Amino acid sequence: MKGYASTLFVSVFAPSEAFTICGRCAAEDHAKSLVSLAEADHIIEETTENLEELDELIKKCPQMPPLPEGLESIAVTPLSVYRTLQAYLAAFKSRRMEIIAEMESEQRLQYQIQKAVEAEDYELAAELDKQRRREE
Repeated sequence: MKGYASTLFVSVFAPSEAFTICGRCAAEDHAKSLVSLAEADHIIEETTENLEELDELIKKCPQMPPLPEGLESIAVTPLSVYRTLQAYLAAFKSRRMEIIAEMESEQRLQYQIQKAVEAEDYELAAELDKQRRREE
């Protein structure tokens, strides 16, 4: 799969049983482990920050040193890591939407109120609280 990293796993106990997993598949598996909206938001925030930092690195050093012949497909470069992180971010956002869809309306509103208060957006928190009361 061009443009996406894959990871080779080798067991120390059974080195002949190595297997490769595609970066996108690993991202989807990791996303499935997210069970709460807070957890999803936290990992989305972390991944976004990592992408921004990597983006700055790529901008500072747009020309990466040439890779030794034969290592292009397995080398971990800033660009390959960036693509993998993008796949993880997409999987995390997709899982977040699934979590939201599974939540009751009151739970969603309560979470949004909590986030608004944390962000010190008291007007939004009050508006959401009014909406929550109307739905009761």
